[in-house]
Amino acid sequence: MFLSKRWKFLWTMVPKLDFEHACLYTFENLVVLKLYKSILVYVPDDLEVSLSSLKTLHLLCVEYENEESHRRLLRGCPVLEELVVDKTDNWSVRSSSVVIPSLERLSVLNQYRDYEAYTDKLEHESYNDRVTINVPSLKYLDYVDIVDYGHLCLSEDMPELVEAHVKLVCKNPEKLMRSLTAVKRLSLCLFNHSMVQHRIGFDQLVHLELCGCSPKWWDLLTWILKSSPKLQVLKLNQCQEECFCSVKPIERWWEELNTCPIKPIEGRWGQLSSVPECDVSSQYF
Repeated sequence: MFLSKRWKFLWTMVPKLDFEHACLYTFENLVVLKLYKSILVYVPDDLEVSLSSLKTLHLLCVEYENEESHRRLLRGCPVLEELVVDKTDNWSVRSSSVVIPSLERLSVLNQYRDYEAYTDKLEHESYNDRVTINVPSLKYLDYVDIVDYGHLCLSEDMPELVEAHVKLVCKNPEKLMRSLTAVKRLSLCLFNHSMVQHRIGFDQLVHLELCGCSPKWWDLLTWILKSSPKLQVLKLNQCQEECFCSVKPIERWWEELNTCPIKPIEGRWGQLSSVPECDVSSQYF
């Protein structure tokens, strides 16, 4: 925001700040806008947002009067380059759309900070969030949703994508993953590996970091190795934070592989004879 830092402590004491002032939404010289908690974003039907110079927008755990307020705000940012949307602790928007041709960096986050409070909400509310993305100029993506198993992300291709960090527990991750095939650096943690069934490959992938704490992670690794002819670096790791995909840690999988007969292991690796040489590193290997 454009408020002086000396007032920061005072603003944190405000229970909720209602942002519906026309002067904010039509501030032509505003370049960076960051809204964090205690903010209610409301864009009236008769107001046209015009933030023609805005390059960076962070919407961190804010609330929205309705879904249209979120859409109208983004539509009024024609030259936006960086967008961060943190939906943690925010259940006010079930359907959102990010359609910004100029966008180069995008972060969409949905996590939980208080596990007990989160599970209590699950007993009273259902989750089926829907996100639509169309960002043809995107170069960096950070997409995390470890809360909503019914979450659905529909995305158009990202031909300019260089780096992506994806962590999802949803049942249909292929809806997002098929738009990332041009990525060069990928950090990936998936609960559901349906992208293997849909044969989604990564022709330009050079650097891969794969989380090994979800079921059948080995099948996902096998497929990516077979479908990534330019892969040079492979790192296997384990998620640091608590997550619903943490069904079995990577060290446990490695112990099981070490106790298996030699033939089944060789049989699996035998299928990867066409995979290019790459540097394989892991804290467990």
